Amino acid sequence: MAKIYAFANQKGGVGKTTLSVHLAILAHQLGFNTLLVDLDQQGSATFLVTGDGSRHHTLEGTVLDIWDPLKRAPLQESPIFGFDFLQASIGLDRVDRDFNAALAALKRLHLLESGSGPYDVVVIDCPPAPNTRQLAPLFVANVHALPVTPDALGTQGLKSMVSLSLGEVLPINEDLKVRILINRLKANSTKNKAIADNILKSLPEFTFPYILFDREDVRSALRIGKPYWEVCRDQAQKTAWYQLFLALLESTPIPDIGTEVPEPENADAILDTQAAARGMGPADGSPADGSPTDGNMPPAGGPTDDSPAGPADSNALSAEVADGGLADSDAAPRSSPADNDTAPRSGADSDAAPRSGPADGTSAPRSGGDRDTYVPDDDDGEEVSGDGNSQEDVLDRLTSEGEGGAQ
Repeated sequence: MAKIYAFANQKGGVGKTTLSVHLAILAHQLGFNTLLVDLDQQGSATFLVTGDGSRHHTLEGTVLDIWDPLKRAPLQESPIFGFDFLQASIGLDRVDRDFNAALAALKRLHLLESGSGPYDVVVIDCPPAPNTRQLAPLFVANVHALPVTPDALGTQGLKSMVSLSLGEVLPINEDLKVRILINRLKANSTKNKAIADNILKSLPEFTFPYILFDREDVRSALRIGKPYWEVCRDQAQKTAWYQLFLALLESTPIPDIGTEVPEPENADAILDTQAAARGMGPADGSPADGSPTDGNMPPAGGPTDDSPAGPADSNALSAEVADGGLADSDAAPRSSPADNDTAPRSGADSDAAPRSGPADGTSAPRSGGDRDTYVPDDDDGEEVSGDGNSQEDVLDRLTSEGEGGAQ
């Protein structure tokens, strides 16, 4: 059965779409049969995986079709990244009126198959507005990936979403895991660091001890149709991004491949450690634990040379803070999934022949070269505050003056 990752926050501009697309890219590169589902009627994820900014201006052949049990899901293959996707529609808001129908539709994601078999990973890009398409995915997801920017408005969005997941969803969907991703920290902002500290201290059981910096070249990478770790010139930053998404994939094992995520620390400690650990990983790409690699999979520790290298031990974090880099991972390099030999297929049809495995860990061939089209900021929804449920005492610490958070 597919593992479902729902990227959702009630605050726009936190990097939700950028991060969801990157997770789908890495899952695909690792050989997982991957599906990206765009539930945001703005169609930003659809644009990023196709290069077509008007593709979602239709009602036919879109994700809307999974609401009709008599229709076949219109699975398509990204011409840029090679994984499958269900494209957004400008008419998606019409399904917000019926929560039960949305829940039934999204449960069908577990049943969808590509030409090479069932999906291993399903990534859902939810809209930033608090509506049915944001809430219903959490009831079918294994992981609620919650990107947050360490600023006053971003903190308020965090409060409301953690309240929602813990107070309303978790009692029903007991498999749900919340994973907070601190994103777009401004390198020279002491206030940003103080708020990041607050998040780490207040919700340590949910927060990954990785901090991604606010960098324009992240958006530039997607503009030319590549993940950030393939264009970033700084080895520490490559490792940061690559390891963050490896750790996120392992939030729910598919299967469990042995990487242990460290305990969160304060922001300065994380950043200092990341600055000290630069691009350390097995030179031959073999797993750190000595387990064999699957011949159909890319190297377990992360690609070397032009691709990101994984840290050599489970206590290493990586990023170049002095260069405005990212704070990130101490996750150990993974062995390749032992029971999964799926990989990108070449056809665009969902009935295409089974795909052959990637031999070198790179994504599927890209078409079209550089794209000069505008890459939109991915989330433009409005801020929504928390609903005051039983988690409020914990969440209030995120913005308390005594903790150094947002006022």
